[in-house]
Amino acid sequence: MEAELREILEEWGFSRLIPVFEENGIDQEAFLYLNDLAIEKLLCKENLGAKLKFNNKYKNFLINKQAGPLTVHRNLNVNSDEQSDCSESTASEATAISSDEDSNDAVEEYSSATLENILNSPMGSQIKSYYSREKRLKNNLRDKLVSMILEDLLSKNDIYFNVSYKKVGKGAIRKMGGGKLFRKYYNLRRDFKTNGLLRSKACRRTADATKKPITKAEQEVLEWLKNNAAPWQELEAKWAESYEARKSYLMDVNSIHDYMTSFKGLKEPLGYVLLENDFATQYPNLNNRLLTAWPEFSEKIRKYASTLKTAEVNECLNVFDNDNLSEDSKTMIVLKILSYLIKPVLVVKKKNKSSFKPSRIEMLDGLILHVTAGADIHASLQRKRAKLMSFGLQSQPIPIACGEDINNLHSFYISVDDYLYYVPTLLKAIEGTFKIIHMLNAEYPSEAEPLWLIIQRGIFGLETKFDKSYSDVNVILSILAA
Repeated sequence: MEAELREILEEWGFSRLIPVFEENGIDQEAFLYLNDLAIEKLLCKENLGAKLKFNNKYKNFLINKQAGPLTVHRNLNVNSDEQSDCSESTASEATAISSDEDSNDAVEEYSSATLENILNSPMGSQIKSYYSREKRLKNNLRDKLVSMILEDLLSKNDIYFNVSYKKVGKGAIRKMGGGKLFRKYYNLRRDFKTNGLLRSKACRRTADATKKPITKAEQEVLEWLKNNAAPWQELEAKWAESYEARKSYLMDVNSIHDYMTSFKGLKEPLGYVLLENDFATQYPNLNNRLLTAWPEFSEKIRKYASTLKTAEVNECLNVFDNDNLSEDSKTMIVLKILSYLIKPVLVVKKKNKSSFKPSRIEMLDGLILHVTAGADIHASLQRKRAKLMSFGLQSQPIPIACGEDINNLHSFYISVDDYLYYVPTLLKAIEGTFKIIHMLNAEYPSEAEPLWLIIQRGIFGLETKFDKSYSDVNVILSILAA
């Protein structure tokens, strides 16, 4: 086994796996190609906690591995083990970090004072001390330094990287910057966009919102919420007390990700309840609307669908009549029928870009993502996000149903940012997702917007000037209103 791979496993706390890797022929090259199945086989004797830790470290490793060499001016080299000057003067030179992304030629100077503060922080001092002794940095220390720099940079409005020019023949071509810092920044930025966490413009739900200044007392409550998640009763009380302040705070932060990671309570298993409480505050008469209106909604949808006499719809109706079917499976079948009643619409049509017209299956997946097992959730979300990203679209909060098929569902979740909330029923997953989308100023999943509009207008009775008009949706709404 190569020394570098051995060092990685030791740094991760998995030195006990070195013999396992050697026995299975996992060298440095094979290590880059590990998939979920291979990791499961290699860690078959490990407990669940160890497997989760390894998967997380491996995922971060792959992200960082995409980076090329980078030296921040003559400052501490964060990408290689080569020697560099790590004296106090290393933070004395400002580093211009710029880019041409989105045709923006703005350049923001990364101040020497800021860099010096990072290197003089407790963790920065440890990094400098290690470098002074060893004349090199381990992977985890380089990654930590890059993360500290990016944490500071991403807290600002935006940063840019220099565009260099390489002469080729008579002309010159632009070449984007490279290196660990550059790559990791744009990987993070790309992931934020993919997950719908980075807003380049105001969301349609907040275009008319008026920001109120946060008072000193409100700021104290926000600070408590950022640092505490218990006791739950006090948490809910302070959450309710800070409702207006958090609305202003949400408008200030750069992304949903920033908001979700700001408050400890949202990281708890019942974090989604806090966002549902916000919905109850804003719409006190609609809090239980989905649960109370669903039986009538389901009946009207099925009654109308039976008049269409299509094979797909008839099959769903026949399955629905099975007395042994659970309520969750019946809910899923009604949603599936609903997807058959709405024609897929073109979501993306841009010049020089491929168009995206979702299939009916993709429409249904945008309303409720079905996976066969909990272990498939992460991979399914990644595939979904990657496809949306290829069309310049962002993924949004979404409900998830787990089960071998829609007739045998057993677990339900709400996916928001990097958080997965377990909920008891499919209706609760749909209701929770709907409320969270509105409370986080997110958007409906683009491939299923017509279906979500039916829930918004046909069940909750909410209308906004931003709602798009779809002929099929209007037909369903007229049937529900009859």
